[in-house]
Amino acid sequence: MPCNGPDHLDFSADGSYLLIGCEFDGTVVKVALKTMTVVGTIHVGGLPVDVKLSPNGKVFFVANQGLGGVSVVDPVTMKVLGFIPTGNGAHGMAISRDTTKLYVTNRLAGTISVIDFSTRKVVHTWNVGGSPDMVQVTPNGSQITGLEPIRHDGRGDLHDGWTRDPADRGRRGSARARVLPATGSVQPRS
Repeated sequence: MPCNGPDHLDFSADGSYLLIGCEFDGTVVKVALKTMTVVGTIHVGGLPVDVKLSPNGKVFFVANQGLGGVSVVDPVTMKVLGFIPTGNGAHGMAISRDTTKLYVTNRLAGTISVIDFSTRKVVHTWNVGGSPDMVQVTPNGSQITGLEPIRHDGRGDLHDGWTRDPADRGRRGSARARVLPATGSVQPRS
């Protein structure tokens, strides 16, 4: 891979190629899956981490931790079409089950931004605290769950998880924390 720090990736709608963010050199690389060869590279700057294909399959969204937002990339021309500021440390992304919204974790800001796909604008920013990392949407779409890395007693990484109801619109007290020990069992946070 002709980049430093290949990280997250997503596939094209037809499955012919993928785009992968290269966190340590600010590039996004396009790989043809049939030949497993690099067919395009674009320098987006910053620290590109997570990559998601848009619901219509025409563009990719790239979370950029170093620039604090999301780059919109045309995979045909391999050009940046725009940038959506979300918050300090944009990192992980998930698409709502109704495919109208993109949830973006902002690790250094302790927030989650909600982008409306139709306008490509942030419509909500929720303060969840901590350092939200990756994010997923529950099967029924009613909650967003995620993990954030923390250190515990020098024994390695544990995770402090949070759950957010997307209908909440960011009201205070709506984040519920859980501790996920290395064993994988979930316990209420004390």
